[in-house]
Amino acid sequence: MNYYKKFLISSLLILFVSCQSPTPPKHTANAFYYWKSTVQLSDKERITINNNHTSKLYVKFFDVDWQQTPVPKAIVHFQDSLLVKSCQIVPVIYVTNRTLLNANVAQTDTLAKQIHQKINQLAQKYFIHFDEIQLDCDWSPKSQRKYFRLLSEIKKLFRADLTLSATIRLHQIKYADQTGIPPVDRGML
Repeated sequence: MNYYKKFLISSLLILFVSCQSPTPPKHTANAFYYWKSTVQLSDKERITINNNHTSKLYVKFFDVDWQQTPVPKAIVHFQDSLLVKSCQIVPVIYVTNRTLLNANVAQTDTLAKQIHQKINQLAQKYFIHFDEIQLDCDWSPKSQRKYFRLLSEIKKLFRADLTLSATIRLHQIKYADQTGIPPVDRGML
């Protein structure tokens, strides 16, 4: 009889655990980065996007580099209007670490305003509606304070429901106690 009770209890336990409602799957969307200054998809790129049911493209809008002051470089030019209609475009801004190392706090605040203005200008020019922007920077412990301030200032300038994301490199994760965690809504590895 003891064996029967153990079997019954085990069976009920397995049945109870297996009948629990599963956690709903997280919604994921396929996405790619597009890092060329001229956006014009090749046939192969278009097929890849279609075959992978890609709904989002992270497109580098421009770089910010240091030339006595922060300067936008390699500004995007869309030649593929179908892409804008078929995929959600996420503007990505690459900021060089030397820009942050050389800029003072006032220049960092001005840079946030210039980035905001340039993104909006390009989005208007190419009829792009965006719900997210991303900053890409290989920040270091020496530039961390200015970079995090730049991110915070950019977040203040855009509408409240906009997602601000940042790229995060493996060494920034490994040494997070030194490099810090950026003040963004989402990080991309």
